[in-house]
Amino acid sequence: MTTAEVLKERSQFGVMQNVLCNTDMASDLDIVVEAGVTAVGVRGDIMQRAGVSETIRLMSERSLIASSYLPSVRLLDFSEAATVDVLRNSLTVAAALQAPTMLIVTGPLGDLPMSQAEDQFVSKLNRVASLAVKLGVRLAIEPVHPLLRGISYVHTLRHAADLASRISGCGVVLDVVHTYWDRYIYEDISAYASSVCTVHLSNVDRSALEQRRLQRAPLDKGVIPVEEMIRALHDAGYRGFYENEVLVRTERAACIEAVRSAREWFDALWDG
Repeated sequence: MTTAEVLKERSQFGVMQNVLCNTDMASDLDIVVEAGVTAVGVRGDIMQRAGVSETIRLMSERSLIASSYLPSVRLLDFSEAATVDVLRNSLTVAAALQAPTMLIVTGPLGDLPMSQAEDQFVSKLNRVASLAVKLGVRLAIEPVHPLLRGISYVHTLRHAADLASRISGCGVVLDVVHTYWDRYIYEDISAYASSVCTVHLSNVDRSALEQRRLQRAPLDKGVIPVEEMIRALHDAGYRGFYENEVLVRTERAACIEAVRSAREWFDALWDG
């Protein structure tokens, strides 16, 4: 059976803003349009330069929607009171953008015992969980590759889904680069697909990996069976956004072509 036969319902394709040139919001959104993509995962630091109202205006002018919002907040870096303020403000922005998902990372474990860190993390998110539900924004925990332990101590879909289950209305971001190495990833996709809010797509460069470097690569080039992981997600019932996150810095024309190529590859999974 071909992938096109399996993927009978088309999920929507977006692009994370950190893939783009990031000179300013208008320029980034123009790249999205020129690449033939209609959804963008908005990055908080770029959005703040333009302002929320101006970002909404720029997106509306270009008929773009927000696939997610990334406020770049590592929760364990803040006290509980400060974290709650940051999360409330971020959720208000996400709702104004009409983003269905707001991405969250734990921050580093540091000297905290795992159980204490997790209790703090869960407590912080539960203090804003009802607001998130009210605003229609789903909080989503992103597990990251073990090499990036300075960003988060959560490295597997299973761990993230377990944490999310302790927080009202919370879900998980599944990045194939961060999770493909896990021997249980396909079992966990089947078990926890209902917790997945959005999926980040990229690949890992084979030659870089042989040199003990983690470098992203186009969707169809690298060590990760991206198509197989999409198939597994779809078979498990996932129907949300897939967001391109091939982090390869290039000049503008090459960036447009890279995003367009990723979108065309993704479309071909359904078109056959």
